[in-house]
Amino acid sequence: DPVLAGFTVLYSCEWIGAHDGLLKDGEADFVLAHPAIGFLVIEVKGGRVSRRIADGKWTSTDRDEETHPISNPVAQAKKSKKVILDALRKTWPGHAPFIWARHGIVLPHSYRAPSAAAFGAAMAPELVACKEEMPKLGAYLFQMLAWAQEGTSERPGGLGQVGISL
Repeated sequence: DPVLAGFTVLYSCEWIGAHDGLLKDGEADFVLAHPAIGFLVIEVKGGRVSRRIADGKWTSTDRDEETHPISNPVAQAKKSKKVILDALRKTWPGHAPFIWARHGIVLPHSYRAPSAAAFGAAMAPELVACKEEMPKLGAYLFQMLAWAQEGTSERPGGLGQVGISL
């Protein structure tokens, strides 16, 4: 996708790092890193994905109409983002700069929910790509990385070639 030119794309990015005070291992489905912008951690969930508002449990319904419990993709993406960001800060030669980091989820078989609350308060709808976004996924992922909440003074901080190589 020409929109993602200049990005380094890592697939099935495994990590071991501290999270919640414990050493844990995990995996990010995709990490998109750009030297001038920052990085985006993406968790992908197939099937028709939904979240029960009553208890926050996530499920995926497959093509045979069987429903399976799945891990919370928002929590998975956020955890991977934090571990990667912490690792970058610890291994950066000298003082690490401000690094723009985002997390998002891609639900390629799910239509966008009519309510922004469908994914929970911890996930802005702008950071979710659904079936409707698949034809222009590259552009949508770029928007996810560059997204900032209204009224924020945050500005992207790139990784540079140093951050990409770490």
